[in-house]
Amino acid sequence: MATPTHDDPTAAEAPAAEALARRIAELSPERRAVLERLLRERRAPAAPAGHGPIEPRDRSLDPAPLSFAQRRLWLLDRLAPGGNVYNESSALHLRVPLDVGALRRTLDEIVRRHEVLRTTFAVRGGEPVQVVAGPAGLPLRVVDVSRLPAAERLTEAERLLSEEARRPIDLERGPVVRATLVRMGPADHLLGVALHHIACDGWWGSIFFAEFSALYEAFAAGRPSPLAELPVQYADYAVWQRRTFGDAALAPQLAYWKRQLAGVEPLRLATDRPRRAQPSYRGERCDVALPRPLVAALRSLSAAEGATLFMTLLAAFQALLHRYTGQDDVAVGTPVANRARPEVQSLVGFFVNTLVLRGDCSGDPTFRELLGRVRRAALGAYAAQDVPFERVVEEVQPRREPGRNPLFDVSFQLFTNGPLDPGDAGDAAPGGGARAASPGAVEVVNVDLATSKWDLRVDLTDGPDGITGFAESAADLFDRATVERLVGHYGVLLRGVAEDPDRRLSELPLLGGDERRRLLVEWNATARPYPRDRSVHALFAEVAAARPDAPAVLAGGRATTYRELDERSDRLARYLARAGVRPGALVGVNAERSADAVVSVLAVLKAGAAYLPLDPAYPAERLRFLAADADARVVVGPDGRLDALGGDGVRVVDLSREGGAAAAEAAGPLGVPAGPLSPAYAMHTSGSTGAPKGVVVPHRAVVRLARGGVIAAGPGDVVLHAAPLGFDASTLELWGALLNGAAVAVHPAGVPALGDLARTVRAARVTHAWLTAPLFHGMVEHHLESLGRLRHLLAGGDVLAPAAVRRARAALPRCRLTNGYGPTENTTFTCTYDVPDDPDAVGASVPIGRPVAGTRVYVLDGRGAPVPVGVPGELYAGGDGVALGYLRRPELDAERFVPDPFAEPAPDGPAPGEPPPRLYRTGDVVRWRADGVLEFLGRTDRQVKVRGFRVEPEEVEAALGAHPDVREAACLAREEAGGERRLVAYASVRPGAACGPAELRRHLEGRLPGHLVPSAVVVLDALPVGPNGKVDRGRLAAVDPGPPRAPGAAQPPRAGTERRVARLWQEVLEVEQVGAHDNLFDLGGHSLTVIRLHERIRAEFGVELPIVELFRHPTVRALAGAVAQAMERAGAGGEGAHAGDAHAGAGG
Repeated sequence: MATPTHDDPTAAEAPAAEALARRIAELSPERRAVLERLLRERRAPAAPAGHGPIEPRDRSLDPAPLSFAQRRLWLLDRLAPGGNVYNESSALHLRVPLDVGALRRTLDEIVRRHEVLRTTFAVRGGEPVQVVAGPAGLPLRVVDVSRLPAAERLTEAERLLSEEARRPIDLERGPVVRATLVRMGPADHLLGVALHHIACDGWWGSIFFAEFSALYEAFAAGRPSPLAELPVQYADYAVWQRRTFGDAALAPQLAYWKRQLAGVEPLRLATDRPRRAQPSYRGERCDVALPRPLVAALRSLSAAEGATLFMTLLAAFQALLHRYTGQDDVAVGTPVANRARPEVQSLVGFFVNTLVLRGDCSGDPTFRELLGRVRRAALGAYAAQDVPFERVVEEVQPRREPGRNPLFDVSFQLFTNGPLDPGDAGDAAPGGGARAASPGAVEVVNVDLATSKWDLRVDLTDGPDGITGFAESAADLFDRATVERLVGHYGVLLRGVAEDPDRRLSELPLLGGDERRRLLVEWNATARPYPRDRSVHALFAEVAAARPDAPAVLAGGRATTYRELDERSDRLARYLARAGVRPGALVGVNAERSADAVVSVLAVLKAGAAYLPLDPAYPAERLRFLAADADARVVVGPDGRLDALGGDGVRVVDLSREGGAAAAEAAGPLGVPAGPLSPAYAMHTSGSTGAPKGVVVPHRAVVRLARGGVIAAGPGDVVLHAAPLGFDASTLELWGALLNGAAVAVHPAGVPALGDLARTVRAARVTHAWLTAPLFHGMVEHHLESLGRLRHLLAGGDVLAPAAVRRARAALPRCRLTNGYGPTENTTFTCTYDVPDDPDAVGASVPIGRPVAGTRVYVLDGRGAPVPVGVPGELYAGGDGVALGYLRRPELDAERFVPDPFAEPAPDGPAPGEPPPRLYRTGDVVRWRADGVLEFLGRTDRQVKVRGFRVEPEEVEAALGAHPDVREAACLAREEAGGERRLVAYASVRPGAACGPAELRRHLEGRLPGHLVPSAVVVLDALPVGPNGKVDRGRLAAVDPGPPRAPGAAQPPRAGTERRVARLWQEVLEVEQVGAHDNLFDLGGHSLTVIRLHERIRAEFGVELPIVELFRHPTVRALAGAVAQAMERAGAGGEGAHAGDAHAGAGG
């Protein structure tokens, strides 16, 4: 990844600047305020050197072009006609009697003075142009609400103005500005003005209302306008900009931006809802307030570092985003006024430019170091601010993604002298105007349009009482509470910066005391009484003594009572001891599910040893590896098939031959003690290195699982045992039943088939069952009725499909439905989530819930610090469920099992023999919800890069799984010849469903950015499943998806429409050859190219193809198909949509 440079163009002036900064910092706040006021009064903008003056254009010539900034807004309006996201509005509360005639003359004169307010936009010769109408009256809508009760008038007036402000503005027909007067009383009015952003920026309010005050006062008194004519108009500026800022003039600055923004990636800011390809642009705002003492401290820090207050606030904001996302490269957009020329100081228009400030947080710098980096980046950007943002986008050529802006999604700005209008503005918008007139009689009122152009926008104003402002967020993505928390964390971080700017970014506080206690203590208050100091077999013996004749195991049509199970396991334990089993040893149990397997594992425990499940279906080589890895010197097999395990000093106990001898052992317990931290079993899980790793689990962890409330089975209940013995779900199935007096219903050996599983559930009258995600989905789809008797259904081991959960919830109203989550290293379950009774309460994903009894969970960042609510982090699990470690893997133990820095010491000190508290690093990425529930987001180790993009396969899987006909979905990044990766998705669909790969791919194209859409979708009858019931991605990778889509020119366009479209591409792009699968933007296309190509297609084919289709279908073949469909529809227009080309820069 390219990182920002920090070359300081003012380095030679640094010593003098720093000396001056120190002197300024020593001034009292009052003296500093006087100095700043004097500087503002004396500051006279000078025209940039080397640029000629802005002069009136020749109005006899063709209409004026659009400015660079206007062109982007015009394009966005064409992409999504009828929208209001770029409406701007403000209002005046006038507590004076009004002369409505004078008011109308005032508005008409303002519109006459500023041509841009009577401009519409048309296409001439394939280019958008400004069409300036002659002076005409501005329509003024007058509404009288004075007859309403006094308490309701203002509310109704504000509602009317907000409604009017949100009404779309037609750029082609106009007008681009509207006014509404609401009369609330004889001397009480609200005047609202709404206009399109293409005609204004943040200065408009100050200019408009200043002129309004002067003109209304004159007209009401019968005097003529006191205002001088404006020297130039906005269209003159657009002509001058086009003439002045050609490629040659901008080349050095363009080179800077291309270098500075190379490799920039979007912020991965966690959202409350998935990003939509078609945003609604609904927005919400929450207040920001920084007290005066804090601002004073930050101002002093800024002066000491030769930085502005804006730079310090921005550095802190980028540090916050770094902590929220874990990204070192944080790009944020900020507007600049772009009004340095005196000719435009008093002109309404869209002048603001947007700069992308790239914060480099790499290396965990101190805040002081980061501030220096941000200062240098800001100065470099200011030196290159002549380049319109639109030209930067064209030069940098970022990937277009539907629903995203190019280069940045988060905007930050500080008004150093607050504008009247709280909307978009550049740096230091002017004050004055109506605010200064008749204090108390005229007040500027904010009109919240409830829209948002960006994911997140922070606008701050530096005032006499501190800093105030708002954070505006996209309602599609964020809950209001999420943004309010972010604002709170920003304040905490700023206080930390003021206290000690030499702290590293990872050390700066984010959490307040109450939030930290909630995350670390309150949400981990899982203490629950259970026999944590007893062994598994001791507790079983108590149950057997209390219920000797109750059924313990149901298998093969026969019931084994607790007495029988207790006695048989006692005898076998004695036999194993004679065979050489010693306390603490690992004993292999080579068995599939059966009553004899249950006897065997219980006997191993009674002998003081720990059992090591071995699956007879495994290849002999793997079985030998597992036994050797565990140093299992004794292996017991209830049903033979032990040939692969004999020899090399291993004692094989083949119960098919030695069962009689074992049964002849004396009855009664062997009496070998086992402590709560003695090993109970070891299970192997797959390892990232390819070699399985053995996880050793103590008795206490098993007891915590079985008796800690995860499963509420008891006498009379029947618990299904369908998991392989070597899968940790069997721990819950066996001991959740046998330590609580319930019966274990053993499903026949082999991989469970859905129909067979349904028969077992019905025949054994199962009340409690655990199903892996694939089994759960299959049973819900095909045999849901067989689950009708269940009182508790647990499912998990992988992501559950919300649709399947909703269906199960609706069909099983009396059943407790639980999503269970947990790694083997924390004994089967770490968290559980009980699905609400209302199926509609199941959202876009099913949470993993809260920690189970005796368990602590923490969501930590890469440096081990707790992350705030809503912020992704790695899940660490602690408490009584943590395994003892891995078999003979000390280096892996040290990496994955780490000391618990948050554990509160016992009041009386640690109990004898108790090890220090530890945490297991799960490698799972989760986040807290505001209600203390955890959401699973994915793995830390499945992230891949495809064509330079960071890809989380889970996102593709979730989108594919949302198709109503898809039962299961998986996504892999396949490496092709030459090392190129491509995404391939795999899906199993409902029986009888007609959807195929093409439909599923279209489904994904409608939900995901282009780089996340797989190159192939493979439909299978069922996804391959491993012995643990989870999708076997290794076997899935062996499924041939077919060749990737042909690269560009390797496949020429076909005759007909395709070839005609290709010819248009060649002409517009000025290239000699294009292939059927070439991407428009890969070939250098940009927004203007799209506009030109759109016009050419309309002329060539005579169809009105929605312009967004060119973004949706960026290849020749895809676009030709869209054109052909449009021709078949005989000119139907389709729906307009946002193409995600950019809102950035359109609004400063």
